Amino acid sequence: MKQRIRKTVSPVRRYALLTMIALAVLLSANQIVYSAILPVFFFRAGYDRDAEGQLQADPTVSELALKTQNGTLYGWRTDGNEERVILYFGGSGTDSNAWLYGLSPSFRTALAERAVLLTLDYPTFGKSSGVIGETAFYRAAEALYAHAKETYPNVDPILMGYSIGTAAAIRLASEHPTDGLILVAPLYDGTSIYTDSRGLLHAVLELFASVRMQNDERAPLCPVRPLMIAGDADSRTPLSDAARLSNLFPSQPMLVTVVGCAHDAYWARQETYDAIIEYLDR
Repeated sequence: MKQRIRKTVSPVRRYALLTMIALAVLLSANQIVYSAILPVFFFRAGYDRDAEGQLQADPTVSELALKTQNGTLYGWRTDGNEERVILYFGGSGTDSNAWLYGLSPSFRTALAERAVLLTLDYPTFGKSSGVIGETAFYRAAEALYAHAKETYPNVDPILMGYSIGTAAAIRLASEHPTDGLILVAPLYDGTSIYTDSRGLLHAVLELFASVRMQNDERAPLCPVRPLMIAGDADSRTPLSDAARLSNLFPSQPMLVTVVGCAHDAYWARQETYDAIIEYLDR
């Protein structure tokens, strides 16, 4: 009888096979996590048509339409003192129409005396086209910065961000000349939205996070002194995270605490407006 020859897999090949299987599982899990948490950062609530109509009828406001390789980004420009330019990067769950129209009229007047304001919607937000993700988010911020420098070549913009928009503002400030940095409800980093930034779970999840928004790594690269506005009732971007982040900037930020302010209430609070105007005047 012929003996059967038993084929064996060498330890090296077995290790390579197990490594490939583990990598496939990890990539699949990462994609599942990415799909699950993407709406946390980039929740699109549609755009406010009523607010858009009101802004279109306002002679002090004009619509922006920035064409990029990935689609057209829409936003607004407000008339104002062209010696300064503020770029605003909004949060999730709203659009530039609703945000701009919802601002206090007295604040908009005070702002116009000091600067021009430019803002836009991220891809898929408002009327902006394209596909959203962290890379597209940063590219949109770069597009607005490039537009501002092209339109006002002798002015370094002041960058203002709210919630996830603080990641866009801090990243730009770490890479480009800026005249100021205003952070409202600042993130410590992307993972801190759903885990305690001081905990072990945060450190582990950060290794696999698909939306990172590393404000803690970018802050030490920002030469400008920021204004940080945080609410002591904000559970999504806690005051404690803002305090920790403030220690990472080379120039100690002005940290303003808004008492009783939850995450969605900053633009309804006079303390937010007062702090921004005071910072601009300084």
